[in-house]
Amino acid sequence: MKHQIIIYESDRPLWQIIIAALSFTLAIALIIIQFSNFNIKAIAHASKLIILLIAIGVSYSSKKNVYINLKRMLFRPTLEVGPLRLGKWKHIKSPKYISVFNSKTGYEINLWHHKNNHLELYKRANYKDALRMAFEISENLNIELLDATRPNNSRWIDKAATKKAKTIIYKD
Repeated sequence: MKHQIIIYESDRPLWQIIIAALSFTLAIALIIIQFSNFNIKAIAHASKLIILLIAIGVSYSSKKNVYINLKRMLFRPTLEVGPLRLGKWKHIKSPKYISVFNSKTGYEINLWHHKNNHLELYKRANYKDALRMAFEISENLNIELLDATRPNNSRWIDKAATKKAKTIIYKD
């Protein structure tokens, strides 16, 4: 059994990385130029543009990842920009089951735990990718898996039969 699960968001397209790099470069250049002139009014005026450029750079270079520590039952969603990771560890109390359901942007995987609380683990446009990830997480946590992609028609997945048949088998 694994001791940690890491769910990575896919890499950004090259054009987004280029926009982020240009934005960060322009922001740094503006900071250097403004502080070398040391004009307070110019620094204040340029600070709005610098903040905007940094925000653009962050939005085009950030990734969302999720870390699950199975040994300590901890969960940490992060927003990452380069080597910087922002996110706090949260305790998972009594994991119950994993669900996959439709959202406006694709398929969402949630971990349901203590008193019907849930943690959003993953979002994907592709149903098969989302289900594959949900299956792996449910296996590692040794909990049930619910396919809730059809409104008012949620179905439990028979994981043992699904593994054997290599296709989705539902409990009926």
